[in-house]
Amino acid sequence: MTYDVLIVGSGIAGSSLALALKKAGVSVCVVERDTHPRFAIGESTVPSTTLGYDYLARAYGIPEFHQMSHYLGLKELGLTGWPKQHFYFAHHTEGRPLQQHEELMYETLELPLGPDVHVLRADTDTFLVSRFPTYGVDYLDRTEVVDFGRDGAGVYLEVKGPGGQRRLDGRLVVDASGHASWFAKKLSLRDAEPRLKTTTRSIFGHFENVPSLEDVVGAPNPAFRFKRHGGTQHHCFEGGWVWVIPFDDGVTSVGLQLDPRIWPLDERVPPEEELRRIFAKFPTVQAHLGGMRPVRKLVRTGRVQFTSKTILGDGFVLTPHAAGFIDPLFSTGITLTQSFVARFVPAVVKALEHGGHIDTEVFRPIEQAFMREVETIDGIVSGVMRSWGDYDTFKQMWRVWGYATIVQYTARIVGDHTNASGCTLMFGAAIDRWRETVQRMNEAVFSEPRGPALAAKLKAMLDEWPHPHNRANYELGSARSCSVAIEDPPHYFRWLKWFVNENPAVKADRSIFRLIGWGARLLLRLLEVKLRYRRGVGDDYSRAVDTIRALRVPRDDAALAPAPRSPAALPATSQP
Repeated sequence: MTYDVLIVGSGIAGSSLALALKKAGVSVCVVERDTHPRFAIGESTVPSTTLGYDYLARAYGIPEFHQMSHYLGLKELGLTGWPKQHFYFAHHTEGRPLQQHEELMYETLELPLGPDVHVLRADTDTFLVSRFPTYGVDYLDRTEVVDFGRDGAGVYLEVKGPGGQRRLDGRLVVDASGHASWFAKKLSLRDAEPRLKTTTRSIFGHFENVPSLEDVVGAPNPAFRFKRHGGTQHHCFEGGWVWVIPFDDGVTSVGLQLDPRIWPLDERVPPEEELRRIFAKFPTVQAHLGGMRPVRKLVRTGRVQFTSKTILGDGFVLTPHAAGFIDPLFSTGITLTQSFVARFVPAVVKALEHGGHIDTEVFRPIEQAFMREVETIDGIVSGVMRSWGDYDTFKQMWRVWGYATIVQYTARIVGDHTNASGCTLMFGAAIDRWRETVQRMNEAVFSEPRGPALAAKLKAMLDEWPHPHNRANYELGSARSCSVAIEDPPHYFRWLKWFVNENPAVKADRSIFRLIGWGARLLLRLLEVKLRYRRGVGDDYSRAVDTIRALRVPRDDAALAPAPRSPAALPATSQP
């Protein structure tokens, strides 16, 4: 048998792609060198992930995609996870307890569109692979790729598994095997030096006995509407950061990302000891994570960044996580995967219509989109990391990410997910003037000393852009924390009107029908949640709703919220 597509790797990228291709009428075989369940990281989604997998679920009739990216659906499937109501950041100074005004929270989706999720990848990846028989995807595990070649109009893989060596014939191969990419190594596709400013190494694992940060600090932050442990927690300090991702089975994913130029690796020090030495320098981090116990062997790496010269070759394509990696700071990995699937599947279907040899040049726009996304993500991530050590500088660079996040999500509400040349690129990478702003801010933070003057300069740069978060405290020298959310929906929709009409990349790709569809699904799902909750008191669904609602805390909005900005701050015409 000759398959249309052979996929190497059955993680979340390979399995998502396989299911979508099969539902699109493409014959698929997945080759996996390992077996499931297995440990993996990349455990946090963002609003664009939830929206994107919802799009794939509707486009290809795969309801599991919607379920696995939404906490209520995740619990319906019986999978381990956690509702993610926010990104929380704490800015630490060595030897000093965390200061309340140096905490930031960026809220994600609320019910019914959210919340986003923490996914235990061993569970989620295993579940997706378990759907292969239902959808008709052929699958070989414990099978290694030995060789690749072309044969006439097609390609082939020589593979070796439990039954010995065999040949698989296809018309195209997709390498979804991540950092271990067989094709990148075999064909020398990796850049000797990553084309990235971001530079980090990593120590990570899964742990037990991690208390709630709320209990450690003693009380909720009065500026926040959610408990700190109700989302992905980031402890940030000069030269590094710690992720804390809780799951509802008592296990917590904890990872430490370090700039090796500031925190050089000493291989004589065991990974767990290095973690504890660094945590001990920051009193609040020590109180939060000092007593945790690993439930598996820790992983310690050298520099984690890598890039590839290309994602395309004669007869093969690399998925994003096989082609490049920046840093997990803003949870971009799964969204890059989902974006690739949305763009790639219709391109494959179209290429197969012509029969014969598939010229991978037809996928060049997808590569160009990915490369532009990588450049933009790196500009934001490296700039934010560079800003640590001065809180106000950090807050203004963090604000760049917040703006990029809402731009990304809004573009995906109105834009065409399949169009690699459209407006849906991550972090607003399709909007030229926005990319120029990111570049200018990145250059400033790398060339000027951190402090009041730089913070004021960065703020002025971003103040040029109309902002949807009109109640966020972005002021300099403030004694209050910064909480970012859509707290004024009319203001957001005024901003949305400006955004879709005054940015050429968005204007060219927008559709009012997509916006209406998004709004209709919002209302229908709100009704569904209310009805199912009332009917199912005590069942898994209602308990999941209760878990989500318990993360919210009361807040005195009148006393704490900054004064709303005037709607006149949104220009009716003209781009910044």
